[in-house]
Amino acid sequence: MKRRIVMRASSPLRTRAALIRCVVVVAALIVWAGAVRLGFVDPVFVSSPGDVGRALAGFTRDAEVLSALVVTVRTILIAFVIGTVAGLVVGTVLGLSRTLKDAYMPPILFLLSTPKSMFLPLFVLSFGITTQTAIAFGAFTVFFYVCVNIVGGVELVEAHHLRLARAFGASRLSTFRHVVFPASLPGFFAALWHGMTHAVSSILLAQLFVAIGGLGTLISVYSTSLQTDKALALTVVISVIAVALAALWSITERRLTSWRANQ
Repeated sequence: MKRRIVMRASSPLRTRAALIRCVVVVAALIVWAGAVRLGFVDPVFVSSPGDVGRALAGFTRDAEVLSALVVTVRTILIAFVIGTVAGLVVGTVLGLSRTLKDAYMPPILFLLSTPKSMFLPLFVLSFGITTQTAIAFGAFTVFFYVCVNIVGGVELVEAHHLRLARAFGASRLSTFRHVVFPASLPGFFAALWHGMTHAVSSILLAQLFVAIGGLGTLISVYSTSLQTDKALALTVVISVIAVALAALWSITERRLTSWRANQ
């Protein structure tokens, strides 16, 4: 009953928030179109919303753009999986071992705070101008964000819960499955979300500056050739993908952690 009341109360809030977002988007489009039409901005450098919309419609029949989209999505997924698996394993080990955490967390936090773009030339030198460069760079970036969030999630586990599990003779696997993992779910979902967002940004960064194919490379090509309508249209495509991922991730997290609301 309590959960049903909370859901009913939050439904109007979600509707109001969605309405506000729509109003802001419509207002921004009107200001954008007006600035271009009245000559406040040069249409050569900032295309009008209408031109961007026509470019978006043309992308559905553009084999080059569709191929670049497939390349980018595949590269992001591969980098995300590699970096996430490595981050999950290392983060769990560090979270469960005080000694290893004290030894290795400081350099991991240092690398986390370091701009990852400065490492991109090293990956180019190691892997060349290939898709493997973007994958390795993306996995490298994802690893640190996943690892740190997993360590933080494991730290949410209460020590007396672990002692209670040992008192009942639970095995290590059973303790991890029934005690550690449920308690660390907030950190787990935060790790996956940060991993996915940084996988997208790092792959696009690599494609943008190394010219190894994909949407990032197309944006660079369109920008340098002053095809701003297509460049902005690709930016819209990427933004829509990011928003869709965020919505899907939010729904999944709410469903899988709904039991926490009843505590």
